[in-house]
Amino acid sequence: MSKLIFVKIACYCDSELVPTITDCLDKADRPEDLRFGICWQHRENETLPEICNSDQFRIIDVLWNESKGLGWARNECQRLYDGEGYTLQLDAHHRFAKGWDTSLIEMLHSTGSEMPILTAYPPAYNPITNTLFGDAPSVMCGRYFTQIGAIMYQACVIENWEKIEKPQRARFMGGCFYFTLGCHCIDYQYDPEMYFSEEEICLALRSYTMGYDIFHPHRAVLWHNYSIGNLRTHSVDHSDEAKAKGLVESSWKDRQEIGKKRLSQLLGTSEHRLDLGIYGLGTKRTRSDYEKYAGLKFNEHLLSLDAITGNEPPPLKPYREKVFYRIKTFNLNYTVPDSNAQILSKQTTRIWIFLADFKHNIVWRKKLSPRQICYAVKNKKIHAQATLTPRRQITSWLILTKSGCKWNRPILISINPVGWQ
Repeated sequence: MSKLIFVKIACYCDSELVPTITDCLDKADRPEDLRFGICWQHRENETLPEICNSDQFRIIDVLWNESKGLGWARNECQRLYDGEGYTLQLDAHHRFAKGWDTSLIEMLHSTGSEMPILTAYPPAYNPITNTLFGDAPSVMCGRYFTQIGAIMYQACVIENWEKIEKPQRARFMGGCFYFTLGCHCIDYQYDPEMYFSEEEICLALRSYTMGYDIFHPHRAVLWHNYSIGNLRTHSVDHSDEAKAKGLVESSWKDRQEIGKKRLSQLLGTSEHRLDLGIYGLGTKRTRSDYEKYAGLKFNEHLLSLDAITGNEPPPLKPYREKVFYRIKTFNLNYTVPDSNAQILSKQTTRIWIFLADFKHNIVWRKKLSPRQICYAVKNKKIHAQATLTPRRQITSWLILTKSGCKWNRPILISINPVGWQ
C-alpha cells in the first residue's frame, strides 16, 4: 500500500488556510509524502502562496458566490484523490503535533481493524496567539437531536487517557478531523446536496454501514480553531438577501431544506421517495446495526446514557442498554432591569450565557449569535434555549456581556432547580 497521505481541505474564505498548510508540512515526519486536495472558495482579492503551485497540491479554484455548501466542497476535494494509501480530512484551521503523520499511521494500524477510521473533535488553539489549549484526547458525546434529525455533539476528555495504549472504539465522527485508508475517498462519496449540519451523522452512519470501524485516537496529534471570529461564513454570504440581489444562485436556507429531506430519508425518519444512489447506506451493515452499536434511535430522537456520556461502545455485539433518553430543552428568558441597562448597548459585541449546578460546575454554555444580540439590545431581553442531558440540574445562570473591547460585570441569577435526576 502507498505511504502517501491525501490531505483534503474544504476552505471557505479562511485566512488560516496557509498557516494550516505550513504547520502541517513543518510538523510532519515525512512532508514529502503529503498530497493536498483543496477546494479553495475565496474572495476576488485573495491569493495563495507560491508553494501551492508545487506538485504536492491539487486545487479547485472557486469564487465565494459559486460555492454550494460544505457537502459540495468536500465532494470536490474527493475528486482530487489519486490513489494515496491514506487520507486525512481537515478544516482550513488547524495546528499539528510533531510527527503527527507517523503517530496517525501507527494508531490506525494498532486498532486491529481492517477498515479503521480515527476521528475526534481535537483540542482547541488560538490562531492569534498560536496558543495550544491542552493535549488531552477526547471522545465525542451525543448532546441532542436537531430539528432536521442530525445530532449535536460535545468533546469530553477521555478519562485516564495517559494510561490508555491504543485508540478507543467510537460511535460518532467529526467532519473537521478524520484519518483513514485512502480508499474511503472512493467508498464514501460526500453527498454534494447535504449543506452543513447533516455532515457528521452521515459520516458515521454511512461509513459504519460500509464496514468501517470508528475509533477515537488515544493521543492528540492536532488542534482545531473553534472560534470563527470575524470570518464571513457561507450562511452569512449566501443569505436570502444575497439571492434576491442575484449575487448567489441559492440561499443557504434553500440548500439546507434539500439536505434536510435527503438526511431524513437516509436516517429512515421520513420517506421522500428520493433516490440517494451512491450517497446512500452501505451494504456491509444496516441502519439498525448502527443504532444498536451507537445506542440511539433515529425515529424517536433518543440517545442512551452511554452515548451521552461517551462510554466506549461494546465490541462486535449490539448495544443492550434498554434505557434511552430524550434530551430536554428549556427556554431561558431574562429581562434586563434598568439598574443593569448598561450591559446592553449598541456597542455590545458578545453575550455569553453559562448554566451552573448546585456545586457551581458549568453544565451548559452558549454564545449568542449576532441576531440574538440585536434582539437583546433592542428589547432589553435575553433569550436562549438550553438543552440539558439526564442527571443534570441547574440552579443558577450567568450572563456575561462585552461592549467594544471591555467585558462588563457579570450578572448571576439564582433559579429554582431545573432538570432531572
